Amino acid sequence: MRPRARYRLSLLQIAQSLQSPGSCRFLCRTQNRYRSRSAVHPTRILPNAEPRGEPAFESDGTDLPTAHLPAAAPPVLTPAPRGSVGPLFVSSFSGAPSLSGSLWSDWDDSDRGGLSAGGRRPPRVGDTLCGFELVGELGRGAFARVYLARQQALAGREVALKVTQRPTHEAERLARLQHTNIVPVYSVHADQGVQLICMPFLGKVTIADLLRAHRADRSSRGAGRKTSGTRAARTTVGDNRGSGSDGRTAAPRLPAWTWAADGPPPIVGDPRAVVHALAQLAAGLSHAHQRRILHLDIKPANVLLADTGEPMLLDFNLAFDATRPDRDVVGGTMPYMAPEQLHNMRTRGTGALDDRTDLYGLGAMAFEMLTGELPFASGTRGPKVIEEQLAARLRPLPSLRARNPEVSPAVEAIVHKLLAPAPADRYQTANELCADLDRHLNDLPLAYARESSAAERFGKWRRRNPGLVVRLMVACLIGLALGLGGAVHQRAEGNARAGAVEQARAARAALDAARLDLTLVGDPSATARGVKRTEELVAAYGCDVPEWQSRPGVRRLTEAERATLAGDLGELMFLLAQVKWSETDALPESERRQRAEDAWKLNRAARDCFVPDEVPPAIERQAALIAPRVGEEVRTADLPAPLAVSGTRGAFLEAAFALRVGRYATAVPLLEALVGEQPAHGAAQFCLAYSLHQQGHYARALERYDVARALLPKDPRPLFGRGLIYGLRTKPELAEAEFTKALALDPGHAESYRNRGLVRFRLAKRDEPFASKAAAVRAKFEESVADYTAALDRGSSEFQLLLLRATSRQAFDPAGATADRTAAQALEPKTEMDYLVRGWGRRDEDPKGALADLRKAAALNPRSVVALQNQAHILADRLKDPAGALVVTKRVVELSPDFAPGRAGHAIILARLGRRTDAHKEIEQARLLSNDAAVLYQAACVYSLTSVEEPADRLEALKLLRRAIREGFTGLNQLAADPDLIPLRTQPEFQAVYSAAENLFR
Repeated sequence: MRPRARYRLSLLQIAQSLQSPGSCRFLCRTQNRYRSRSAVHPTRILPNAEPRGEPAFESDGTDLPTAHLPAAAPPVLTPAPRGSVGPLFVSSFSGAPSLSGSLWSDWDDSDRGGLSAGGRRPPRVGDTLCGFELVGELGRGAFARVYLARQQALAGREVALKVTQRPTHEAERLARLQHTNIVPVYSVHADQGVQLICMPFLGKVTIADLLRAHRADRSSRGAGRKTSGTRAARTTVGDNRGSGSDGRTAAPRLPAWTWAADGPPPIVGDPRAVVHALAQLAAGLSHAHQRRILHLDIKPANVLLADTGEPMLLDFNLAFDATRPDRDVVGGTMPYMAPEQLHNMRTRGTGALDDRTDLYGLGAMAFEMLTGELPFASGTRGPKVIEEQLAARLRPLPSLRARNPEVSPAVEAIVHKLLAPAPADRYQTANELCADLDRHLNDLPLAYARESSAAERFGKWRRRNPGLVVRLMVACLIGLALGLGGAVHQRAEGNARAGAVEQARAARAALDAARLDLTLVGDPSATARGVKRTEELVAAYGCDVPEWQSRPGVRRLTEAERATLAGDLGELMFLLAQVKWSETDALPESERRQRAEDAWKLNRAARDCFVPDEVPPAIERQAALIAPRVGEEVRTADLPAPLAVSGTRGAFLEAAFALRVGRYATAVPLLEALVGEQPAHGAAQFCLAYSLHQQGHYARALERYDVARALLPKDPRPLFGRGLIYGLRTKPELAEAEFTKALALDPGHAESYRNRGLVRFRLAKRDEPFASKAAAVRAKFEESVADYTAALDRGSSEFQLLLLRATSRQAFDPAGATADRTAAQALEPKTEMDYLVRGWGRRDEDPKGALADLRKAAALNPRSVVALQNQAHILADRLKDPAGALVVTKRVVELSPDFAPGRAGHAIILARLGRRTDAHKEIEQARLLSNDAAVLYQAACVYSLTSVEEPADRLEALKLLRRAIREGFTGLNQLAADPDLIPLRTQPEFQAVYSAAENLFR
């Protein structure tokens, strides 16, 4: 009998299961064949848009609010020499040619309600564009504005929305860049000729804001005004409605940022902080340059300081894509432009620009951040301004150390090398700059810039070799012990406190990774890692006794530090208790009581970490679950519902509690509210992506994985989750790339090797029919074998990997494939995965033996949806026992009520048993959870089966079948042979659908 994809798993699908994100989404998926897809770019939505040609050149000049360059801030533009270009006009800044046409300044910003002579006005706060409600204005430039907006379709999440009058390539460039220090793009939209670029809202402070606040603070102190320290209070600057230069009223803007006691550190003027920020920006530039993209407008206003403290490059509108044969526009912002860039503008794009041009702009910005002043005066306006600026760059640089004595000679040497007039004298790549900056931060000699100070080199050596200094200090302390005993004690106490603070910081640094390890199911190695790390932390602090907070290492912390540490450890003990409790079902009865008692002790210890009135409700909910097993009793009548829980920690624990039992629909709103309040909560962002992934909301899950990747730059799981989604969406090349990136972060991640092997196998099978691709196909088979071998070496299931490797080796090494199969047959199954693989392999010749293996897998893991789904297939299609299959599919729904394919499979069995009403109710619930093509196809089968009783159901079945094909269903063979579609197959409408699908697939 032909294998059916309704509620069973093939061998390759089983291989995708039992892993981190996406483990369940391979279950019950229709076996679609891979189709060739182009690379993914940000989604473009063009309502009622007419085709239009590319503009000759374009730029927006958008800056976030800035006050320190009143006339020089907008970029100066000149057209690149390519064919016919549009008319030019003289820029008010420099006299250089720039864009003509309708500018933002031509649009009427007033509240009179009328339009300008051009018949258009810019968006206003309160408007809604393409589902984005404009909340406030973040910044504006000559050709674009940036708004804080709420995306109504995605729970009102806050995003930054860039609005331009003409289409640009900025989003396409950003889509190729995936780096922690580059602001990513979510999507691109168009509305009535206006382009909208949707980006994450990660903060509103730019380096330009820090410079403005630094200058304001310095001016106020210079004028003799008193302040309460070096940081002023958080205030708004001016009225919310300003006046433009033309006398018109400006749009409402968000309050401007100034320093505050709880705000970001004052980077400006602090050499070490500046060097640290430059190192991160240089890493972002290196990432862009490796993809042949030049920014060409590096300046303070184009560097966002995220709420997490990370500097991030933005505004790639003037960027040059070296992979394209032409260029849209040349230009930049005058005070930060390199000599060759000025020459390029003067000659309208005939000069050569490369990576070193961006590094010059970074150097100009570094000079300004260190001194508060530009390295070159803005000069006068007029036709000779470019020549004046070029001449200024050829003169010797002003001294940084004269303007800021805290700047070391090494930092000055780095900036001078960045600002060398000749590109050959600068750093040749961003990687070279990163190397020097990292060496300086680590007290090492510079590798590329000349370090002239012997004193500084000695100081670096001394800091690298503190042992000699410490020994001398100890000798002195021994000689002066009697007189300095009190000082020694005080110093020792200070060191002890520093050690306690460092230990607490290390615990917090491990928190996000441990949260994910303990929350997500399906990855035993990650769970074991999280258990080990948490148990080590709990043991280090002695949390097994109530008096642990009275120990010296904890008492040395401040009250706020103690509360944070206790909350972190309480959260981890709650998650560890959850793991211990989930293990009880698979244990013999003699061991269950002990494991339950372990979970109970952890739960009580977690509760004791919080003030009685602030205990997260999830802890008491967990206690009520464990209590009956250990003879205790807990009342939960007064606890708020999960969705009513407030507070970041409480909401996360409720979401983790729901995730562990597969209640993704409960977890999603909790996590969406949490990341709305704390967008930098990396674990919450990832768990939200994971939950959306499990529900089949792949586009939204990809967006959240992007955010999680930026917040968890060393964790391979966001990339791994993206790879799984691309595999599900039949984009194998993209899936392979994501798994490769995950392995670059963690070469020991066995699941990435295994899944990359599966993807490479499918790529080879896809191209196997084409003789011209024979060499490439063999190479893919060999790469797949290498990946399976690497997964074996890293501890993956030997039974499963041998069978998978045999499948790939069969194409070019039949003898080796036979050896792998023989080795697999000699193994006795031990794990859940082993029984799943052997059971599936026996389904045809020995269905009863296959069912026995699948039941053993379920005994090892009573929550294994994979084992239950395949049991249902064997019972219904092999052993013809639909009643037995119904019991199993009902258990799947109970275990994972938000798993849409599980509900769809249950609906199929109900429909076969003639229970029309129940089947319809179940399949509609599945459709509420997911509109994936496979679920739509299953829904069509349900209505086809029930049309025997009610002929009117045929219309709904045909409608669902057409929609499934539109959404990506490609199982043409199933359309032709699926017995569940027999009631439709004689209908002319079905024949029309089949013919259309056949033509489409061909």
